[in-house]
Amino acid sequence: MTIDDPEVCEKGANTLLDAIVKVRQESNAGLAWKPRIVVLSTCGINKAGRDFPLATLPIYKFMLKVPHLDKMAMEKALVSNAERVGYTHTIVRPSLLNDDTAPQKEIRVGLDNAFVVGYYISRDDTGRWIYENLLDERKTGQYENRIATITW
Repeated sequence: MTIDDPEVCEKGANTLLDAIVKVRQESNAGLAWKPRIVVLSTCGINKAGRDFPLATLPIYKFMLKVPHLDKMAMEKALVSNAERVGYTHTIVRPSLLNDDTAPQKEIRVGLDNAFVVGYYISRDDTGRWIYENLLDERKTGQYENRIATITW
């Protein structure tokens, strides 16, 4: 599987980091301004083990090989530059996305290398989870500078 720009995620992350540096240079905010970056990545790239069902191995290891390389480069850029550039981040790795809406289904969450394994999660539930756990300002920093794997 290929896409027009096989480095789109990595380039996007690096452009965002360059923009943060530029805003800091051009304003008086300095390090007092600490943006929060939330990115959507993917299962199948965890170095600690297989975070996807065995039945989906051909999809994750062969069909998605090029996009996975891009997601890994994006994650590396975000994690390795956080302290130097001065931001917090959360990387969300959903299982395969679909269009089924199932608000009654439990969303299981794994953090960092304690991941969860599942086949699917809907785009709607992924967005809802991101809002409720990462963007709602009433929430604590439980996921700050962490990787969250989500699935049904």
